[in-house]
Amino acid sequence: MANPRKPTHLKAVQGTTRKDRANPNEPVASTEIPVAPNYLSASAVEKFAQLCAILEGMGVASRDDTDALAMLASILIEIEEDVILLEDLGAFYVPSKESGIVRAHPAVARLATNRQRAQALLNEFGLTPAARSKVTARKTKGANPFAALG
Repeated sequence: MANPRKPTHLKAVQGTTRKDRANPNEPVASTEIPVAPNYLSASAVEKFAQLCAILEGMGVASRDDTDALAMLASILIEIEEDVILLEDLGAFYVPSKESGIVRAHPAVARLATNRQRAQALLNEFGLTPAARSKVTARKTKGANPFAALG
């Protein structure tokens, strides 16, 4: 499987930008902080805010990514809910009511699928250690100690 396309701003920070491969007409993302959409649940709004704070600290938060962030927040909440449900059941496998055959609880498959989806979105935003290790962030300049003298 081919590697996913890396955003241009990450290439610039990493120092791997090549003029011959750059898209001169690439749209520029907004630097405004995203606002959680109305359709998110209260717990998903909290998760959305946490993700926005992390991305703002990394310098990659953009209101243009609102839908992708909302999807990630929803998926992460679904994962939490399924983990809690399966812990409360005490087992991943339950007998069928009709036949008595022991099968995996539906939350097991949903949990596995959501973990894959979350991993893909976390990588897109650079929110995993492996994704972050590919980027060299610029250090912020400290205040000039001599500015008050002049």
